[in-house]
Amino acid sequence: GVRAMRAALALPLVLALALVCAAERDRLRGVSPSDKARYEAGTITCAKRTVPRSAINDDFCDCPEDGADEPGTSACHAGTFYCANAGYYSSRIPSSFVNDGFCDCCDGTDEYDGKVPCENTCRVVGAAARQAAIDKMTAIEQGLAARTRLVEKAKADKLSKQAELETLKQQEIDQNAEVTRLTEIRDHAQKLEDDKAAQLKAAKEEKAREADKEFEAMATDAPATGEIITETEAPTGEVIAPELVPVEDQPEATADGEPEAEAEPEPEPEPEDPEYVALQEDDYDDDDDSDEPAGVWASVWSTLLAPFRRSVWAFKFLWSRVRRDQPRPFTTHTTNSPATKKAQDELRTAESRLRDTQRKIKEIDESFTKDYGQDSCYYSVVGQCFALQTDEYKYELCPLDHVNQEHTSLGTWDKWEDGHRTMHFANGLRCWNGPDRTTKVTVVCGATHEVKSTSEPGRCEYAMTFTSPCACEQEDLVRQAEVMKQFDA
Repeated sequence: GVRAMRAALALPLVLALALVCAAERDRLRGVSPSDKARYEAGTITCAKRTVPRSAINDDFCDCPEDGADEPGTSACHAGTFYCANAGYYSSRIPSSFVNDGFCDCCDGTDEYDGKVPCENTCRVVGAAARQAAIDKMTAIEQGLAARTRLVEKAKADKLSKQAELETLKQQEIDQNAEVTRLTEIRDHAQKLEDDKAAQLKAAKEEKAREADKEFEAMATDAPATGEIITETEAPTGEVIAPELVPVEDQPEATADGEPEAEAEPEPEPEPEDPEYVALQEDDYDDDDDSDEPAGVWASVWSTLLAPFRRSVWAFKFLWSRVRRDQPRPFTTHTTNSPATKKAQDELRTAESRLRDTQRKIKEIDESFTKDYGQDSCYYSVVGQCFALQTDEYKYELCPLDHVNQEHTSLGTWDKWEDGHRTMHFANGLRCWNGPDRTTKVTVVCGATHEVKSTSEPGRCEYAMTFTSPCACEQEDLVRQAEVMKQFDA
């Protein structure tokens, strides 16, 4: 009897406790675990007021600004409902979706009034997501391991480049000295050539002055009548001593200065021709009468033309001298001396080696000024390029250098953004009537370096996703572990 009495007294207490637990559960419906402590307090503060705990999920909207007092009902349209979705990703939906007759949460908790039966499909839909999360977790772990190796490689590469830089700087000193030495040898050989050329020129000028003196002497003694002076040439083509030739022996000159060729004699008439006989008789009769006047006129004519012939002779002589001494057109100094040519070739080779060394030094110096990310991890991929072939184009990304779309430049390296999470490339090929092309590359943690996707969010603006072990951090592993817990719930 006592036991029955105790059971009768305990039953109301159990029922009361069950009602309290149900009320507590209803009061926390739609509340995320991160917000649970806020709702377990005696009051809740929303945008403009504080409401008692008893007003939570009472199906009346006390906080219309943010709906904080009604997370588990549809009373406030500004509120949100938390879907736990055990075995899949948790999510939030608008409070207005609660008990609307449609299953929005895969665990069916948004339709708790029972009007619409919602099957829990989280395990089914979460299988693929769980595998993707596992793969991502594995990629992060592999990426962190790869990052450690890349950081060590970057350190070794930098030390190697530093040693190479020191070697190149010493080579630059030695090569500068070699260029100086070869320059002196070249200049000495060139001076010998120039001195030799100057001596030849001076000898030639001296010879010309002597010829001028001879000419002046001959011009003073040139004949006034009866004879003119002509030039002869040696086998080498040089003008030598003039000759005096009787005027009577000089052939008549044509308009171009050449001797007139002798005219072929006209054919005489046949002896039996009466006219021929008559002409011979006339010539014989007049011969004695014409000889004396012809000789007089020839003497007069020769006397009148003598000054003119002297002028012609002087002009021809001077013109031959001008042609002989005329300088050649200006050209860059060249030499046929084997010694000078060898010195010039050796100097050019040494200068080329020096320029190549200086170029390498500049490249290494510039590489040391770039930001290669945390622990200089991206230094390990300097000079490497990664491609992605899409249906339309082939894209090529060379980290910290350039981005191309086929043969079109989408930008050259500019800067880091968002810490070391985004690479910015600028000053690509200018668009038609538009700006220069630019590209932003979002870097995410991955086991390997790989271009995952490309897009063109705006005109002449490109976006890429690039996975890299260098983007992996320990925090990524922690965050992914939290995601994995949802699948184990």
